[in-house]
Amino acid sequence: MRNTISLLNLQNSIKLDTESLKLFINNPNFGLIDSEAESLVTYAESADFLSKALKKSNLRFVFSKDFGFKDKRIIIVDNPGYVFWSLAEFNSRIFYNNLSPTIIHEKAVVEDGAMVSKHGVIISSGSIIRSGARILPNVKIGKNCDIGQNSIIGSDGFQVKDTAFGYVRIKHDAGVIINDEVEVGGLCTINAGLLGHATKIDEKAKIDCKVHVAHSCCIGSKCVIAANATLGGNSVLKSSIFVGLNAVIVNRVHVASNSYIAANATVARSILTPVKVIGFPGKEIRL
Repeated sequence: MRNTISLLNLQNSIKLDTESLKLFINNPNFGLIDSEAESLVTYAESADFLSKALKKSNLRFVFSKDFGFKDKRIIIVDNPGYVFWSLAEFNSRIFYNNLSPTIIHEKAVVEDGAMVSKHGVIISSGSIIRSGARILPNVKIGKNCDIGQNSIIGSDGFQVKDTAFGYVRIKHDAGVIINDEVEVGGLCTINAGLLGHATKIDEKAKIDCKVHVAHSCCIGSKCVIAANATLGGNSVLKSSIFVGLNAVIVNRVHVASNSYIAANATVARSILTPVKVIGFPGKEIRL
């Protein structure tokens, strides 16, 4: 069972005064330093990162050690990452405790043996949830989708941090959005998004069996992803991309529309024009 903690214990652990703490409870704008969220709340653990954060026009507050900068947006704390992730985890738990009841369209099908959370799920007309699949809270599934046997949609990603709750996997708050006519094969894992950035799969994307889609990934329309492929967190596939068997897209990599990623290839840097990628490390061939 995940640890619980009171608001008072949280305050004592992160050592913020009451007025400061009120600013960050139920705040939807926590994000990493490259986030474009309005009124961004982030953290910096070096002078270089703090300098970068202070240049952002959307910054509201940044938790940081004292590096000698003078700016009202800086909140000086001993351990910025600990404070940030403790507050983010606390807010995520509040969010999940207040989700609306699940809505399943009368023309959607949930097969025997499938599990759909009672909170925060929307399943639209014509969609099928196959036996053994698990649809977790805060997942939206569009029309005429097919979710394969024993797949898990909306699980927490693998973001492990030291917090006031202990050394925990952070509760992912941004959910999954699957648009119309998407097919997800059996035994896939699609993680929920983190810090306000939902995991998104656009219309008519086709995903084979045993594919792993990490938190906050975006998969464009008409992408085809073969079995055992892995997409790292925050990776972005534009439209009409083919990803072959066992291919790996590394965290935060962007891949241009109409690209072809061959079987067993590893894409370790962003691709801005359509290419064919072969091998490990990936070799790019212009199309």
